[in-house]
Amino acid sequence: MNRLIRLGALMVPLFCIASRVEAQGTNWSVISGRTVGTDNNILHLQAGWPGISATFLHGSAPNFDFGGAFTFNYGFEGAVSPGAVAGIKLQGVLRFKLADTPKYNLGIRFDPGFLFYFPSGATIAGMTVPFYFAAGFPVNPQVMVVAGFDLPISIFFTQGGWVAIPILFGGGVEYELQKDLLLTFNLRMGPGIVAGSGYTGTGFVLTALMGVALKL
Repeated sequence: MNRLIRLGALMVPLFCIASRVEAQGTNWSVISGRTVGTDNNILHLQAGWPGISATFLHGSAPNFDFGGAFTFNYGFEGAVSPGAVAGIKLQGVLRFKLADTPKYNLGIRFDPGFLFYFPSGATIAGMTVPFYFAAGFPVNPQVMVVAGFDLPISIFFTQGGWVAIPILFGGGVEYELQKDLLLTFNLRMGPGIVAGSGYTGTGFVLTALMGVALKL
């Protein structure tokens, strides 16, 4: 009987530890400053405005992910005024975690690549060098609220050469549906500056994407 009592007394703290670990929720993320975790492989699918995308991420280290992304857009880099313009983007993905505490996390992302748009039978080609900053705030074990700043710069080589510089602010939410499955929503908006080819102007840029991230 005494042995059973001692065994029970030992199991109680072990159960409490296991409960606390379970309550912490997932330890990986795709839209906040937290990375996906060492040796984890993640597929993140998104759809909305200005298009649909598929991103593959590999956790190379606790604070670093790399991968690639393919995007099909029907809105020109999120600009609202031109209307529907078809295009594709091929990009690499680099994510760096700067800080991760129980109350917040911070990270940056860099997605260099190439883009092609096809307005009215023409072809616009260029390269994209976007920088993203994200801060995540865990609300509970399943929900992460995100605040972000995006600077998705694009440099176009056609039509005399010009540059597009959107300056976007916004936020998002990440919800843990299962340990290996996250639901995401990202919203950014702000001015877009266009300069070059004898023209300089601004417009309104919006990105609103819902997604699902699956651990492979």
